[in-house]
Amino acid sequence: MDQNDPSPDYSFLEPGSQKSGFFAAADKQKRILIVAAGGGILLVFLLLLGALIFGGRTDLRQELVTIAQRQEEIVRIAEIGQDQARSQEVLTLSTITKASIASSQNSVVNRASGLGTSLGSSDLRLRENQQTTSELESAEQANRFDEVYLEILRDELLAYRENIERAADQATGNTFEMLDDLWREANLLLDTIENI
Repeated sequence: MDQNDPSPDYSFLEPGSQKSGFFAAADKQKRILIVAAGGGILLVFLLLLGALIFGGRTDLRQELVTIAQRQEEIVRIAEIGQDQARSQEVLTLSTITKASIASSQNSVVNRASGLGTSLGSSDLRLRENQQTTSELESAEQANRFDEVYLEILRDELLAYRENIERAADQATGNTFEMLDDLWREANLLLDTIENI
């Protein structure tokens, strides 16, 4: 073709005049490799996006289950405290703890249910610790109930607060607000224990 000729070049349509280069028919393997690599990158991107969107939700559900189970254990321990407390301060703390934690447990169970995890009473009792019961019975017999009870309750509330913090890291909106309320409640109970 003459360079001064303004007519378009249609020589590529003629047989035997295929261009060499990256997209030439002889480079079919290169094109397959590029398409496969692009598809692989797209697949990895979609998997990461799915993990970000849906992965956190599964963890939040599990944290809510753990929180509800820990609440059940704290209520159980508080009931033992109501029955065995030696001082009026410990009895009052036990009553407040039981009422406070039991009332907030419903909101946690409902939130977990809203995320697709139903919790029955047997599910909630899975965190029940018989060693705690034994320690409290031994403390009662050794006339040290209040001291041991306060240590156990403090440890449970600290673990409960850590569970709340982990869940709050993943939560948004109303769930975050609920967890913030639970965190404040746990701190108030911990402050009360420190002042006894």
